Order: sequence, then C-alpha cells, then structure tokens
Amino acid sequence: MKNQQTDSDFWMQWVLANATSFCVGLLYFPFIFPFNFLASLVPGLAQWLILRKQISGLSRWWILTNIVGIIIYGLIGWKLQINGSFSDLCYYLNTHSSNMCAVFSYSISGFFGGFITGVQQLFFLRRYVSLSYLQTSWILANTLGWTLGGFIGSITLFKTLFTVYFVIGLLAYGFLFGMLNGAITGVFLIKIIKDNNRSIT
Repeated sequence: MKNQQTDSDFWMQWVLANATSFCVGLLYFPFIFPFNFLASLVPGLAQWLILRKQISGLSRWWILTNIVGIIIYGLIGWKLQINGSFSDLCYYLNTHSSNMCAVFSYSISGFFGGFITGVQQLFFLRRYVSLSYLQTSWILANTLGWTLGGFIGSITLFKTLFTVYFVIGLLAYGFLFGMLNGAITGVFLIKIIKDNNRSIT
C-alpha cells in the first residue's frame, strides 16, 4: 500500500471515516431536501478522500455513490412500516418487543441500500480489480454491512437511546451503522488494493 500504511492502519482509518460520516449523513436524513441530499454526500466524500491515497485515479464521482443507497434505505424502511400488507407482521413483532417492526424494516432496507451502493461503487473499482471473486465480494460486503448496520443501529435507536434523547439516538444509530459497514467493507478493500498493487508492479 502507498505511503507505507499498514493494513490495520488503513482499516481503522476506513472504519472511523465511515462511522463519523454516516453519523452525519443519517443525522440529517429525516430533514427535507436539500439537507438530506447534501448530508448523503458526506459518506461518499469521506470514503473518496481515503481511497484516493491508495488507488490513484479513483474518480471523484465516487462521492455520489452513497446517495441512492441512503435514499433507498430511508424510503424502503419507512414504506415497510406503513404498508398495509406488513401490518400483521408489524403488529406481531411489536407485540413481542416494542419497535421491532422498525428494526425489521431498516434491516430489510439496509439489504437493498447496501446492494445498490455496492453495485455503484464496483463500477468505479472494477478497473482496479483483476480477480473476479473480489468484485462479487465487494457487493456482498456492502450488502452485509448495510443490513447489519440497519439492524444493530435501529435496535440502539429504538430500544435504548431513543428513550433518552432523540438526537443522541440518531448519532449512535449513524455511528454504529457506519462502523459496521466500514469494518466489513474495509477487509475487502485491503484485498482489492493489494490486488491492484500487484497488477501495476
């Protein structure tokens, strides 16, 4: 890796960048346009600033790759909770544990948001990846990271800190969401960067 940065240093930097940037992005998402749109740029910008040091020539358009995923994440999560076809399931979940319908909804929406984001980002990464399994792994890593992030983050928001202070809950939600996403995708990014470095030497 460039600048003699170790794998663990890069991984930690990537995790922290995702945790803090998604914290900002998801904090402002409930608000109306243009605040939620502009906040959705923050994760992509943070990711690009770190990746450009390791992958030369990475397009600035990467900054936009999280926007669609975050919008899908919010819309599907909201739609699942108000859709009549899920009313029985939501009633059952909430009967057994308060706000579990929301946890379920944002886990499902995380799956779709992560998949879409992974596909978009692969469009910019594929020229640097010679191993086909890494391309598939990148999409799967995003999907898993967003799904777990939606699950753990929403549990934190709705089951604990939500009852204390809403803003604190949102901050914790975004931080945990980004941290989980960054932890999982960071592992595969290290492999992708190493693959890229081998191909240019």
